[in-house]
Amino acid sequence: MTQEELAGELNVTRQALSNWERDVNEPDLNMLKKNLLSFWSQHGRFCEGGNNKDGNI
Repeated sequence: MTQEELAGELNVTRQALSNWERDVNEPDLNMLKKNLLSFWSQHGRFCEGGNNKDGNI
């Protein structure tokens, strides 16, 4: 996933995402939590069915 694609999924600009990655500033945690929960529910659990023996993250 590119930086631009992730920014689109999180409903932020690519520049905002880049600033977070470079520790120029931090995201609003309430906005980030809301968007990540939405992203998570839309795309499923990333580790589901992975190599972890007991299936836990």
